[in-house]
Order: sequence, then C-alpha cells, then structure tokens
Amino acid sequence: MAINYFGKIQVYNADPTDTLGASGYSDVLFDGQFVYYCPFDEDGESGVVLRYNTELPFKDLSAWSIYDAGNTDGLNTKGYFGLVFDGRFLYFVPASCKDAPYAHCRVLRYDTQSPFKKADSWAAYDAEGTDGKVCRGYRGGVFDGRYIYFVPYMNDGSSGFHSTFLRYDTQGPFKEAESWAAYDAGSIGGGPNKGYWGGVKSGEYIYFSPYNRITDNGKVLRYNISMPFKDAASWSVMDLEAIDANCVNLGTPAADDRYVYFPPGQWVWVETFALCIARYDKELPFEDPAAWEILDLRDLEPYPQAHASCYFYGQYVLFGPYTNDLLAYNTELPFTDPSAWTVRDVANSDGEMESYGYRGVAADDLYFYFAPYDNDSIGWHSLAMRCRVSPCCNQTAPLPGDEDLTRYFVLSPGPESWEITEDKVIVTDATLGYDHYLYRCYGYGAFEDFEVNFYVKLISASYQADITEARTIKHGTLCFSNRRSGQRKSLTDDDLAVQLRADFLSGVMQACYIQLDRLDGGEGPRYEIALDTVYYCTLLRESGTVTLKIYSDLARTSLLATLTQTGFGSRWRFIYATRGAGEPTEEENACSYECGDIVVMHSCRE
Repeated sequence: MAINYFGKIQVYNADPTDTLGASGYSDVLFDGQFVYYCPFDEDGESGVVLRYNTELPFKDLSAWSIYDAGNTDGLNTKGYFGLVFDGRFLYFVPASCKDAPYAHCRVLRYDTQSPFKKADSWAAYDAEGTDGKVCRGYRGGVFDGRYIYFVPYMNDGSSGFHSTFLRYDTQGPFKEAESWAAYDAGSIGGGPNKGYWGGVKSGEYIYFSPYNRITDNGKVLRYNISMPFKDAASWSVMDLEAIDANCVNLGTPAADDRYVYFPPGQWVWVETFALCIARYDKELPFEDPAAWEILDLRDLEPYPQAHASCYFYGQYVLFGPYTNDLLAYNTELPFTDPSAWTVRDVANSDGEMESYGYRGVAADDLYFYFAPYDNDSIGWHSLAMRCRVSPCCNQTAPLPGDEDLTRYFVLSPGPESWEITEDKVIVTDATLGYDHYLYRCYGYGAFEDFEVNFYVKLISASYQADITEARTIKHGTLCFSNRRSGQRKSLTDDDLAVQLRADFLSGVMQACYIQLDRLDGGEGPRYEIALDTVYYCTLLRESGTVTLKIYSDLARTSLLATLTQTGFGSRWRFIYATRGAGEPTEEENACSYECGDIVVMHSCRE
C-alpha cells in the first residue's frame, strides 16, 4: 500500500436531534452548486431529501435544507436508491417500500431550476406497468444524453432479483406512458442475468454492474446506446465469474478514458473475505478475458471491505466507504501494484465516533461527498461526510507516536464505564462476553518492527463466590491486529495482545498476571503481579518476534520480567489501548483496569 493518505475529512450531523427524518441515504449527486442526498431505508419509509449548498461552509446550518417529498402528486414517494441528473431535472431511482411486494416504481423528479421546498417543483410518475412488464425495484441509473436508464435490482422483498431495465425519454412528457420503455435483458448471452447495481456511460456504451446476493452474479451487461433498446443484438454480456469465481456482486462502476472499474458491492461474511475489483480495458473486445483484470483485495490487506460505489476524478479512482474504509487507486500506476493504492479508516473522523457506513460518491472541484447510510452502531444515520480532492497527492500519512487516546475509536456494548483522557483509559467493571474496544487505524502495514512504551494496572477483579470450579478473567490492554472490532472477527489468528489475567477458585482470586498472547496460539507466557499496582512496560517487535519487558519504575531501570512470543508473520494495521472480550457467561464477574502513556517510538511502513 502507498503511504499517501486522503485529505482533510469533515463530518456534519444533518439531524443532530433525530427529529427531522434526515437519516439513511443511498446516493449523493452534485449539480453544479448543490449536493443532493437520496432518501432510503430498507422499509421504504423515508422520503426526506437532503441538500447542501457548496457555496457555504460545510458545517453552517444555513447551508443545509431538507424537504419531505414522500407524498408527491398523491403517490407514496419514499424509498429510493440512486440519483440521475439530466442537466435540469434530478431523478430519484425507485427501490423499496413498506408494503407488499416491498418494491415500487414511483419515479420522483425535482426541477433544479425551481425552489427546493415548493411542492410544484416536484413530480412523480408510477412506471410499474411499462410495456406490460413488472417494472419495480431499481438500484442506480444512468443518463446517456437523452435517455435515463433505471438499473434492475429486486422486485420483491425477498429474493426477486430481476432483469427488466426501464428507460425514460427526457424529450417526452414525464407523466406520459409513451415516454417510457422496458426491456428484459435476462436471457442475453444465454442468461440468467438477474440483479444489477448501478451503471456508467463510457463512449457509446453503458456498463451495468452485476449484483445478486442470493445466487451470486458476475455477468456484466453492456448496452450500445446507438442501437435499439429492445434489440438483443444491442446488448452483450461478460461473465467475470468465469475468470475468477470470487468476482461477483459488484457495485456502481466508474470509467476513465481507457478503463471501466467495478467495485466490490457487498459485505462478505464468509471466512474467505474474498472481495474483488474488476477493470475492463475498452481498447480490447468486451467478451475477451484478456481485456479484464481482477484485483483480489486480499492482495492489498488480509481482511478487505466492500465499497459499493466508485468515482473517477483527476488521476484517481475513489472507492467509497461501505463501512469504514476509503480506498483510492492512482491510475498512473499499474492496477495490481500495491503502491498504487491507499486507504483510510473514516470511523471517528472529525470527532464523530459513529462516522462510518456510507453509499455513493460525488465530487465538486474541492471535495468528495458520501451519503450517510447505516452502520452497526447507530443504524440509519445522518453523518454527512466529505474529504478533500485530491485524496492522495502530497498528503502525509499519520504516524504513530505519543498516542492521544481521545482520538481513538471506542466501541462499548457492555455495562462497563470508561474514563478516557489523552494519555490513559480506565475501564471499570468490565465483564466477560461484552466486547469493548478502544483502537485506532494507522493503515495497512503500519506496525511491523517497532518499540512501544506503556503502563498497565489491574485495579480489581472479582468472580461469583458460589462457583466452586476454577475460573479465569482476561482482558486485553495494548493489542495489535489487522482486523477492526465489531465489523470483522477481531483479534484472532496472527494478532498480539498484552492481557491482564486473574485466576479464581471458589470465587477467591488465586493470582493475577500480565500475559503476552499470540491469540489463537494457546496460552502465552505470563508474569505474576499485584493488584492496584502500576507496571511499566516496553514492547518490541523484530522480525516476527515480540518481546515484552516489564519494569517496576517509570525510568525502566528495575526489570521484573521478560516475556517472548514468536511466529508473527503479518504486519499490523490497528493499535488497541483496550480489548475486553472472553466467552459470554451468566456467572457474575467484573474487572477494572487501566492502560496509558502509550508511545510508539518507531514503526515501519512501506
């Protein structure tokens, strides 16, 4: 991975009181002055359109407007996934609704030359019965200069991925059936081609990304806009799954002068973590496998994330943060060269702890914009985000040093309490089975050979008195991992944890320790300690061997113990100040501990 990082990230909460309905957006679009956000939630209950005036500061309340378009022209106009702009009108792509069959085709349109909050500026048309076909449930759209194409996704709430493309002629009346046409491309190339997510026009072709989470879909469709819409000869298909079995379920594509890029469109739950970005060379035949390059994101880092949409700007292709990661590719370097890629974790950006989970990418001359979607912390959210253009050029990567723990991301689903200052964290009454984390991402490969000073203190620990069997409590303090807490199975395999341990018998503490663990590698070496006593530590890693030196004094002159673990193969991306977990139990237990004064004195990065 390249050491270049993205420019400044800003986050604005468009609905801080959670009373405006301005949360959950599927796409974002810039019309030359305003940035628009497309309302969406899985239940199809949102019609609140959000707009930002780029001529005003991002965090200026007066720069933001909302309009509830959810009952336009007497129709239920809620639940949209995608925005299309024809130079005057803004079209909202119909997706889901709360009533069976849980998908709709009520296209919403806004006249950008009219007042945003005036009902007459808005219009709606139900195109579901176009050409006698079932036209409902779309995800993304494309404008070719005359026609708008709506990309088929799901036409029911369960598994009804479909292939009926809908087209509107912008030279015809919006509410006239004659302006609309439908074509089922499901049998092109022998099919079945069902389920797509977004498209992009490049030259005389439109490329549509395959997405079907039920059966998997790797069949990219291409339409020649110079040929009849309903003629099978106008369409062609390329099955990327035949090139790479993992290259399926892609997101909204983007194109530069020569290539078309298809991002990974879904979260992968299986343990393979296989996600691919596909690139097509337009100078070669579409159906020629040699025209395609497939980048397995595991070649860049072990546990990649989906991105769902991408955007070409300048010399970079930016891949939006489906969850936490922004990813960018420098098109002036080879596609599979790791140094051509850069990443940034957006969680906890600009002081907003839950700033992750986005869809869509748009850009003006200064910033990229991302639509706030949902995340596993607060659900549908309103934390609009933007970052500087260009994302990579002349930026300096943040480097570990004197760690400010107030800039770390905190995840605390359990009953424990926290005290976090710049130099320390105190966790009180943490219990087994409740994962709580305090961590920061420094980018791929940030931690290889290093030396870290820190201190730990086990304040207290207890276990249910009537449990006669032996029990152990372990909670992590300083840890290193390639996996993020919560979003992926974290801190396993090749990860390192400095843990505080307490052993009990019949509810009575027998001993407590500092333990150096290579997780999933069995019990590591440990040193017996006293309760409520500070221990000063130095952690070193050299060539895959980790050494923990434990001292009784701040000057680190009185060495108490040296613990060693070997066999670490990977470099690490995340540093944790606390990591509490353990197996869930109904038995009462509690642990209070402290970690602080973390100083990373040197760290290696490509």
